[in-house]
Amino acid sequence: MPGAVPLVQQVQKSGLIHGFISNSSSSPAGVVRRLAAMGLTVTEETILTAAAAACDYILDTFGPGARVFNIANPSIDELLSGRAILTDDKCEDCDAVLAAGLAHGCATPFRLQIALRLLMRGAGPV
Repeated sequence: MPGAVPLVQQVQKSGLIHGFISNSSSSPAGVVRRLAAMGLTVTEETILTAAAAACDYILDTFGPGARVFNIANPSIDELLSGRAILTDDKCEDCDAVLAAGLAHGCATPFRLQIALRLLMRGAGPV
């Protein structure tokens, strides 16, 4: 968007408390990299993405160590690494199935079948 970079730089220089909210399925780290390529310096702590919010919801709802089947995107694996158990097996118990835009390759027909089975066995949809 024309003018966005100078505007953000001006806000940063002003000392105003600010943050970035995005419906992106990327991790905050991914957004930091994207903004850095545009010439902006921001920290992950100032960014909230839809993917990060979904992961926070899973951890708040099911607790640390929740078993999650990811058909969203690789950013989910990054965000939940060390905080939840990512499962790829239809035979394992699962607390939640996390779905998002299907363009990232995580939602193959085979994985969608697994997700459906897990949901039918009681996993929560996220």
